[in-house]
Amino acid sequence: LKWLNANPVKGTGMAPLEYYHNYFIGSDSNHWKGGIYPHSKIAYQNLYDQSKVVFYTAGGRLKYDWHLRNPSTLSQIKWQYEGATGISLNEEGALIVETSVGEFMESIPVAWGWKDGERVDFPLMRYHVPSVIWMALYRSLFAIQASPLLG
Repeated sequence: LKWLNANPVKGTGMAPLEYYHNYFIGSDSNHWKGGIYPHSKIAYQNLYDQSKVVFYTAGGRLKYDWHLRNPSTLSQIKWQYEGATGISLNEEGALIVETSVGEFMESIPVAWGWKDGERVDFPLMRYHVPSVIWMALYRSLFAIQASPLLG
C-alpha cells in the first residue's frame, strides 16, 4: 500500500495489549529486543492534512477508519496497491485487488458525519484508474469518518 502525495508521518500504537513479545534474531545481542508490547491499533496522524487513519482488525480482517476534520481532505487521499496485477470493482462496488498470490476484497466504504450532534450517514464514491484509488463525497458535511473493511 503506497499513499500518494502524503505527508511523511510515522505510525503510533494505540490500545496496547497486556502481553509482550521478545525478538531474539541472530546471534548478535545488539539486535535483540525484549519486552515489546504490541498494540491492537496503529494510527497515522496528518498523513493528509487534518486527517487521521487508524488500522485495526475486526472479525479477523484488517479494517481502517479515516477521521477527517475537513471533508475536502477526502479528495487528497489517494493510494496504490504496489504489486497488484489487477484492480476492479465488483457489481456491489467492492474493490477487488489481484496479486500474484491471490486476490483480496476491500468492501464498500461507509461514511458518516456529525451535524448538530447527530450522526448523519451519506454515500461515498470510490474511483480507480489502472492503479490509483481515491474517494469522493456525494455531498459535504462538517466532519466525516470513512470505514472500509479489507478481507
